[in-house]
Amino acid sequence: MKKNKGFTISTLILAGVATVLLVVGGISGARAALQFTSRVYEVPLAMEEIGIGILENGEPRDFDTLLLDLIDEENGEEIKPGVAYAENVDVTNNGEIEEYIRVIVYKYWRDSATGDKNTALDPALIIPEDPVKHGWIHDEAQSTSEREVYYYSTPVKKDQVLDLFDTIMIDEDIVDIVYQTDKADAKGNLITKNVYDDKYFGIKVEAAGVQTHNAEDAILSAWGAEVDISENGTLSLKE
Repeated sequence: MKKNKGFTISTLILAGVATVLLVVGGISGARAALQFTSRVYEVPLAMEEIGIGILENGEPRDFDTLLLDLIDEENGEEIKPGVAYAENVDVTNNGEIEEYIRVIVYKYWRDSATGDKNTALDPALIIPEDPVKHGWIHDEAQSTSEREVYYYSTPVKKDQVLDLFDTIMIDEDIVDIVYQTDKADAKGNLITKNVYDDKYFGIKVEAAGVQTHNAEDAILSAWGAEVDISENGTLSLKE
């Protein structure tokens, strides 16, 4: 392992992690719940502290805090495919030093009856606003339809807030994903249903930060990603 002033790189790395789980109801109506946990890793050789926070609509979220409804379910409103619903999710540096931040956005579907994840359904139909619009770099090599990886392009200062995404939408193409049942209507025609009826979708955001000192080595050790850091501190992915 690479050495630095007599200590291993992994010994000197400071890393903070925060996760937020956004569980949203099915297309026919929904409430959403947010779970937030964070932990800070400190090493004995460093006094600085790395910390990551996740904000929802400008407010820090604690464990089991309820998220605002995307829709007014009590008045019969339903989630409409193709409509971007306002939901502001931000990441903040609440530690003591500058840091580089990586975010992973997970997307998935659950069956309403069992609550189990349904891997046969397409997570690409769940569309948070693209974080690239807000200065994030998309790591395509590490991303899948279920897991999108982003790095912020510059060091994040203490108390700085980064906009991650402001809206959530279900792809309008979902209305055409149907199957024919074995039941018939009053005219004898077989009834067609949408594959995603009564399904629930979820978004999980995981944010992590590392020190800016020896950042290329720190990022490789903590996240397994090869990056270049320019003289002015700008991060780019190695091809």
